[in-house]
Amino acid sequence: MTKEIIHFIKKNNFEYLTGDGYIYEEEASINTLPINNKFNCTIDKDGYGKWYKIDSSESNKEITVIVPNNAAFIVYDSNENLVNDSLITGITTVKLPQNGKIVFLGSPKATFTVKYN
Repeated sequence: MTKEIIHFIKKNNFEYLTGDGYIYEEEASINTLPINNKFNCTIDKDGYGKWYKIDSSESNKEITVIVPNNAAFIVYDSNENLVNDSLITGITTVKLPQNGKIVFLGSPKATFTVKYN
């Protein structure tokens, strides 16, 4: 039987849990998706995914994402059900669900361009 080792990491005043090859981020560290008509999201040098909450001002709006090479974005609804995974579907335009979440994943310094339609 293999023992799973978990670690807690503190970064920018928030805790992260690592274990079994995954990194879990403290919910309080997740910002709300910007409401600018167009904005960029860049993966930090640590390579951690960039998570955002979708609040009522963004819900039901449609976004188009320019996805860099070897990257993807994933949208979840309020029950954490998958709405779209751009790596699997190839779809880069999506309607944002109320109280959902979106995560941008890629190599360190990968930059996504997000535009509200």
